[in-house]
Amino acid sequence: MQISSYINWKNALGFSAAFYLGTYLHLRGGIAETPILLFGLFAFVVGLIKLRGKLLDGLSPNERWFVAALFLFGAWSAFTVWLDDGAPSFYESPARFIVGSLIAIPIIKHRIDIRWVQLGAAISAILLIHLVVTTYSGGRFAPTMNATKWGNAIAFHALLCAALAIVSKSIQLRIFFVLAAIFGVYATSITGTRGAMLPVILGLAYLGLLSVRNIKGWIAILAGLLVVAVLALQIPIVKSRVVATQNEVSRLLNDDFSGSIGNRLTMWAAGAQAGLRSPIVGEGYDYAKTMNSFVAPTEGLSAAAVSISSVHTNFHNMYIDTLVRSGFTGLLLLIGVFLTALRCDARTSTHLVAAPTVGLIAAGLSDSSLILGITVTFLTVAASITKATINTT
Repeated sequence: MQISSYINWKNALGFSAAFYLGTYLHLRGGIAETPILLFGLFAFVVGLIKLRGKLLDGLSPNERWFVAALFLFGAWSAFTVWLDDGAPSFYESPARFIVGSLIAIPIIKHRIDIRWVQLGAAISAILLIHLVVTTYSGGRFAPTMNATKWGNAIAFHALLCAALAIVSKSIQLRIFFVLAAIFGVYATSITGTRGAMLPVILGLAYLGLLSVRNIKGWIAILAGLLVVAVLALQIPIVKSRVVATQNEVSRLLNDDFSGSIGNRLTMWAAGAQAGLRSPIVGEGYDYAKTMNSFVAPTEGLSAAAVSISSVHTNFHNMYIDTLVRSGFTGLLLLIGVFLTALRCDARTSTHLVAAPTVGLIAAGLSDSSLILGITVTFLTVAASITKATINTT
């Protein structure tokens, strides 16, 4: 282990954090998270050997609970996959939580200087601007991955920039990150992913609750959001998605659940039924079986369930996915991850951690976010990075 004595863990983890935050939107194949996973796991092993059972020394009680919550949710999810003889691909998400719990220990122990986070977010913002300017020509914008993954990933980036605009001390950096956040919201809107606007709306509202203490401040925020909404409605792809939503709502009123929103409502109803049938460990990973077991209260829902069972594989809702596959036990453990992540000792980390946590909490309302590698990795990696961030500027 002599090589470990030549490594400055604080800088190594800080650099790899900046690399991840700066490139996760743009690099394929898990390349962005590779440095922080390697350094994090190496640091974990070194600490395990050197500290001999005292690996968690230096972590606050809440930070220890956060590490435990990540591990327990991952372990329980892996157990339910094994119990139900689920496909090997279902082990991927639990593995990310387990590995995330291991690297969280050295990341939190060594802390991350805010300048690394600022560097990563700035690089990502600049690359995103370049990508939009050079490639966007109308329609749904998703140049590197499918629109659902891309839209939510950009939304998380926009939230991180908004949080940095609040906690950064330099006025120049504050202005830069305000502009980066605004552009991030614009980039999210042109993906045409309606669900990706939920992290933006709820995340900004959460940051507002943390930061604004008077009526004037809230009036300014609401006025700003109104301006953003009006401008967004001028974008053709946003207009078309709004019209599509209105049409789908009209169809729902006529018991027609064949549209995107109707399909989601059908899936959620079927998933909730399944969760109540098997509340402890869940009903399992056989999606078609769950949908075919659905006792629908209307003919429209019944017809939609038959169609959905052969077309989709997930419930398009993180909480329903978790409930069906790992029961209320898994759902409570997931909530535990979010609660322990959101509770921080310092103002800086309290704001920054909103991007991966509130972002995923909101995204999971309309998408299977724990099945999307980029979003679940952002939680398991970026939550540790932002929770460990200290403001030294």
